[in-house]
Amino acid sequence: MPRNFPAKILLFGEYTILLGTEALAVPIQNFTSKWDFSDAPHPSQVHLQRLLQFLKKGQCPFLDLFQLESDMKKGLIFDTTIPIGYGAGSSGAVSAAILHRYGNKPSKDMAKLRYQLTYIENHFHGNSSGLDPLVCHFQKPVLIDAEKQIQLLPDLDWKSKGTFFLVDTLHSRSTAPLVDAFKESIQDEEYLNEIKNYLAPEVKVAIQHLRSGSSDELFEAMHDISMFQFKHFKSMILPDYQDLWFRGLTSDLYKLKLCGAGGGGFILGMAPDYIAAKKQMRGYKLIRIE
Repeated sequence: MPRNFPAKILLFGEYTILLGTEALAVPIQNFTSKWDFSDAPHPSQVHLQRLLQFLKKGQCPFLDLFQLESDMKKGLIFDTTIPIGYGAGSSGAVSAAILHRYGNKPSKDMAKLRYQLTYIENHFHGNSSGLDPLVCHFQKPVLIDAEKQIQLLPDLDWKSKGTFFLVDTLHSRSTAPLVDAFKESIQDEEYLNEIKNYLAPEVKVAIQHLRSGSSDELFEAMHDISMFQFKHFKSMILPDYQDLWFRGLTSDLYKLKLCGAGGGGFILGMAPDYIAAKKQMRGYKLIRIE
């Protein structure tokens, strides 16, 4: 079982993806997962048992659940370094790994593949978009465009357009309550229009600049997204990190934005000069994205 399944981050499109706008997710190698067997109890076995029971209740003929259950009795574990509740795709990794190892007939049809991965990940999130496990499955950047079509971007050189890094808040969070709160908030038409008219276009612009290699313009778009989130999504930024976020807005050393749902986990940052930014952010746990 040599294959590893990487972590992922939603580079651009958190929350706006729920409104049908563009979103870009990428794999990162800072954290990985793999199948293994162990004679000793392992934390992943409890989660695998719950996932198995969920899958057995539904209709998933595309999975060999008999083999999965048999392997679990032999001590199957999912050995992962991806932190849970951090916006790094822990559920996407295990969903991709399940389909890769226990899929009956691997499909090359993107829509069918997305459906199968979404079905598995629904156990964790209730209403998965399928984006995270697709990134982990292909181990390539994945774009969802405005028409909700999936595009693989294997040649996207996103790491050379500036240094992306993670700020570890040291607090895990649950995605579902944050998403539910957002869905409740957008019942306010004025709030919804702010997101549609200001944030969504900036997300699109950021993705365009990333794809075209316009580093300076990408950093400007990061600033605009960071500013909007600081103003309108402040409840999703932990209080202990709001000053750090604001200091980024008032300098050109770094910019911060939500990494997934926010509310804890990782915060995503970008810096033209990572060493200078790291000095400015001394005292916080930073992880340079690989």
